[in-house]
Amino acid sequence: MQPLTLQKVTVARKPASEVTKATDWRRAKEVHSTRNVTSGGDVEHQMVTEMKLVSQERLKEMLQSLKLDLVRIPDGHLLSAKTDLNMSWNQTRELKRWLNQYGITCESQKKSRSIAGALLANQEVKCELLPFTVRDDDGCRTVQLRPAASVKSLTASVLDNLQRKAEAGNLTWHGGMVPEDEIWVKILGDYGGDTYKTAFQVLNCKNPNSGDNTVVFSLFKAKESSENITTGTSQFVAEIEELKAKVWRLPDGRDIHFRIFAATDYALLSKWYGISGACGVRPCVYCEVKKESMHMPKEDREIVIHMRSLERMDEQHKDFLERGRGMIKNAKLYKNVIAPAMYRIPLDQVCIPGLHVTLRIYQKLFKMLENELNDLDTIIATHLVQRVLPDPEVDQAQVLHHHALHGLLPYVVAVEEARQVDDQIAVIQADMDEQENNLTWSLLYGDSDAEDLLKVQDEVTALMEKKRKLEQKSRQIKEKAKVTTTNGPLAQHLDKVLQRHHVRRQAYHGKAFVGNHIHIMLKEEAIEDLTGVAKHAAEVIVTEVEGFPLSIVTKAQQVHLNYKKIMGLFAECYRGYSHARPMSAEDISALDRNITAFLTTFRELFPTSTFPIKLHLLEDHIVEWVSRWRFGLGFHGEQGIELVHSVFNQIERGTSGIADPVKQLKATLENHLLRTSPSHKGGVPAPKPRNFRR
Repeated sequence: MQPLTLQKVTVARKPASEVTKATDWRRAKEVHSTRNVTSGGDVEHQMVTEMKLVSQERLKEMLQSLKLDLVRIPDGHLLSAKTDLNMSWNQTRELKRWLNQYGITCESQKKSRSIAGALLANQEVKCELLPFTVRDDDGCRTVQLRPAASVKSLTASVLDNLQRKAEAGNLTWHGGMVPEDEIWVKILGDYGGDTYKTAFQVLNCKNPNSGDNTVVFSLFKAKESSENITTGTSQFVAEIEELKAKVWRLPDGRDIHFRIFAATDYALLSKWYGISGACGVRPCVYCEVKKESMHMPKEDREIVIHMRSLERMDEQHKDFLERGRGMIKNAKLYKNVIAPAMYRIPLDQVCIPGLHVTLRIYQKLFKMLENELNDLDTIIATHLVQRVLPDPEVDQAQVLHHHALHGLLPYVVAVEEARQVDDQIAVIQADMDEQENNLTWSLLYGDSDAEDLLKVQDEVTALMEKKRKLEQKSRQIKEKAKVTTTNGPLAQHLDKVLQRHHVRRQAYHGKAFVGNHIHIMLKEEAIEDLTGVAKHAAEVIVTEVEGFPLSIVTKAQQVHLNYKKIMGLFAECYRGYSHARPMSAEDISALDRNITAFLTTFRELFPTSTFPIKLHLLEDHIVEWVSRWRFGLGFHGEQGIELVHSVFNQIERGTSGIADPVKQLKATLENHLLRTSPSHKGGVPAPKPRNFRR
C-alpha cells in the first residue's frame, strides 16, 4: 500500500483570468506543490505530459502570449545575409521587420554596421577618380576620369586575412607540400564586366583557388590596357616587394616568410612583363624561343634557348631603349622586351595559365574539326552538282530536299567566299593588336619620336578601315546566301552534339567555350559523339542517295579516327594538369608522357597546322612548372579571378541605388571584402549539387 499524503487545494471562487497577480502567483505555487507530489519529484516530465493534453494551436497561442516563441539569430548573421544576398541597408531593415512579425529577432542595423566596421578595420577602402584611357564611340582613344577603388594597404589586408584564418584554424601546409616556414600568396588580375580587378589569394588553405578565397584589393572601370594597369595599380608594386621581405609570426610562435606567385591570362602576363605578346618574334614570357621554331620538336630547334628572368629582361629593355632607340620595329632584336616588368615577381613563380591553355587548345581542335567537316561538305556539294544532279535518271527535287542535303547548294559558295574573307580579317586583327600595343607603350614611356608614332598610327587606321570593309563583305556574303559556316550537312551536327551535352558556345569572343564546358566535352563519351558525327552523316548520305561514292564515307571515317585520337590524347593531358591536387613523381612522369604523345600525334596528323603559343606552353613549360611546385595548375592558376566577375555583377545590383559612381564602387568593394573575410559567418549556404540524368 502507498502511503497517503494530504495536500491542501483551495477552491477558487473566481477564474484565473479575473484575479490579481498576487493571487495568480499563489495559485501557481499551490499547483506546483501538488505537481511535485503527484510526479514523484519529476516535475519537468509531468509538465511535458500535461502540455501534450493541450492542442498544438492552443499551445502556440500560449507561447506567443508569453513571448517564448521568439527565435534569436546570432549577431553578425544578418550582416552575412545582407552581403550574400546583395541587399541594401533599406532592404535589410525591411527583412528585419518581416522576421519580427514571425517572432524572429536579429541584430540592429547599428550592430551590423559596427560588426562590418570591425571586419574592415584593417582593410580601409579608398575610391577616387583617375585618368584612364578609353575608346569613344568612334573607336578613338581618349582620356577620361573613371572611378578606381582599392584598399589603402595591401600588406595590411593580407595580414588581416592571414590572422583571421589562423585564429579560425584554417591555415594548412598541405601535408608538407608547402614548406613549414612559408606562406604562399598569389596575385591575380583580369578584366570582366566593366572593371579590371586585381586580387590576392592565400594558398595555405583548403580550397586556395575558390571564389571565397579570392580577395579583390583593387578595381577600376576601364579596360586592361598597359597604361591603365600602370595608372590603377602602380601603388601596389612597392607593397608586393614589402610583402616578399615580410616576416610574420603565427599564433604558435613560428616565424613565417612570404612567397609571392602571380597568375592571369597570357595576354595580360605579356603586359605585366613588358613583352610584345603572342604576335612577337619571341612570344613566350617564360623563354626566348622564336615563334618560327615553336612548331618544331625540341630536338630540331635552336641549340640553346635561354629562359627569361627579370635580370635578363631588364638588360634587354635597357638595350632596346639605348641601342634600339625605343623603336617598336627594333623589338625583335632585343627579345621583344619593350617595357619594364610591372611586378618584380620572379618568372618561375608566374603560373602557366592552365585554364586559358585548355580553352584555346580545345577551341583550336574544335575549329579544325569544323573546317574538316566544311571541306567534306564542299566535296559532297561539288559531287552533287557535277555528278549526281546532271544524271537524267535522278529526281533533282527529291535529292535536293533530302534531309541530309537540304540547302547545300548556296552553302558551298558562301562557305568558300566567307572563309577566305574571315581568314584575311583574322590576319589584320592580329596586326592591329600588335601595332596598338606597340603604340600604347611608345606613348606611355615616350621612347619614340613623333614621326615613328604618326607612322604607326597611320598603319593602325589603315588596318581598321581594311578590316571594316572585309567584315562588311563577309556579312553580305552570308546574308545573301542565308547560311553560316556551320550549317553544312555534316558541320551542322556539331552544335547538335554540344546541345545534347548541355554545352553552348559563346555568341561573342569567337564562339569560345567556357571552362566547365571543356570539362564535359573532354569526357570519352562526348569525344566519341562529337568526332563521330561526320561518319554517321556521311553513311546516311551515301546509303540513301544514289550516286555518291563510298570515298566520302572513307574520308569521314578518317576524320573521325584522327580527331577522336587527338582529342582523347589531349583529354589525358588535361586531366593530368588541370586539377589542384598535389602531384607525385609518378603523376608528373605520366603527364610528361601524355603531353609528348599528344604533341607527337598532333604534328603527325596535322603537319601544316599553325602552332599557337598555348601549344608551346603545354609542350615546354607545364611539366617544368608542376615539377618545381608539385601541384596541378588548378592550385596556382587563374580560375579564382575568373569566378569573381559574376560575384561583382551581383554585388553591383545591390549598390546600383547609390547615385555617385565613386561611392558606388567603394561600397561594391567593401561588400566584397565583407563576403571574403574569414570571419564571415552565418551566410547563405551554397546550394546542394543536383545530378541531372542525361
